[in-house]
Amino acid sequence: MTDLERARYKRYREKNREKINARRRKNYQENKEFFRARSQKYKEGNKEKVRAYDKKYKEQNKELIAIRKKEYAKKYYLATKETRREARREANKRYRDSHREKIRCDAKLRKVWRSNCIREHRKTKWFTSEKHKIRLMYVKAKEFGFHVDHIVPLRSDKVCGLHTWANLQLLAPELNKSKGNHHWPDMPTPE
Repeated sequence: MTDLERARYKRYREKNREKINARRRKNYQENKEFFRARSQKYKEGNKEKVRAYDKKYKEQNKELIAIRKKEYAKKYYLATKETRREARREANKRYRDSHREKIRCDAKLRKVWRSNCIREHRKTKWFTSEKHKIRLMYVKAKEFGFHVDHIVPLRSDKVCGLHTWANLQLLAPELNKSKGNHHWPDMPTPE
């Protein structure tokens, strides 16, 4: 191609830019798979060249890329907000349904953990290792219709027990309700 032909072709491209772009867009839409495969093949054959180009482009256009990312994120976030919320609700519901016992036992453990007796200075080192055993005890208690009772009460005017495996027992519901937090082994007798 001579210089004269190049100049003529350049003038034509400048004059008919919209027409050329429309034709390219139409051609791409009609042959998407071909163009994607060709692009993928080029990228695989020229990994270093593509990586260098991407790095150079990112360095030269940091601000533009940041603006585009923000715009896209905002657009995507607003467009999918309701869908994501519904998906999150469904996932939470499925988890709650399939882990009902674990959630119930963990809630009881948290309640006990927050109680007045178990604070930072009252935490036992073995609590985390016994957590599984304690959870299992609550599951079995429900399964057989018993209550999990703390032998030495967690809250009482005279004593404060720990939430440990050694301080738990299974009791019949009537017996546990009548016991309350007023009786425990080695209870001092009133004088």
